Amino acid sequence: MNTPSDLEDRDPFEMYELFCERANVRQDPCLLDTFMSITDYMSGNDPRPWWAYTEERKRRYGRVLALGRKARWRG
Repeated sequence: MNTPSDLEDRDPFEMYELFCERANVRQDPCLLDTFMSITDYMSGNDPRPWWAYTEERKRRYGRVLALGRKARWRG
């Protein structure tokens, strides 16, 4: 990624997973909220703070984040 517009079509969960993998440690789920906020804004929506995405993240990814990366691939 070279410019903010490169984030328009990025999947925030994939960004989070990649960050965790590269850091070699599971990151705080609030980082995923931040990625959700950034990608939403870069897609043309009004800016909202990262914490405005916490409930959505819990609904969409709560079980996956609680169980870790392997759970994502099991479905």
